[in-house]
Amino acid sequence: MATYAEAFNRMGETVLEATKKIAEINVRAGEKLLEQQADLASQWVNAATRNVDLAAKAMGYHELFAGQAQIAQEYSQQVLSNWRRAAEIVGEASRSVAETVEQAGRSARQETTRRQGQAAQT
Repeated sequence: MATYAEAFNRMGETVLEATKKIAEINVRAGEKLLEQQADLASQWVNAATRNVDLAAKAMGYHELFAGQAQIAQEYSQQVLSNWRRAAEIVGEASRSVAETVEQAGRSARQETTRRQGQAAQT
């Protein structure tokens, strides 16, 4: 009976360790995504500032619209790049979580098998 209690105790410890690792993975991913948001906000402010400068300096509508199109194209490239990096961050976190869960499962199976062998010998 004590063998099963020990096995359940070890499985509980394994689950707790895996939960802590998953929380750490999520915190790191959240920090990286927050940095991405800050970069995107900075890029937006830069694009807005460039649009204001362009409006003040443009000699006509044609120059203004051409300049705005250029700024919009550059900004959309930056947004796309940020989305790709965010997808990489989330994908990396997902793979790390899956690996942690798999390791916890392997550990639990090994512990159960070991305890079963001990119980069979007694």
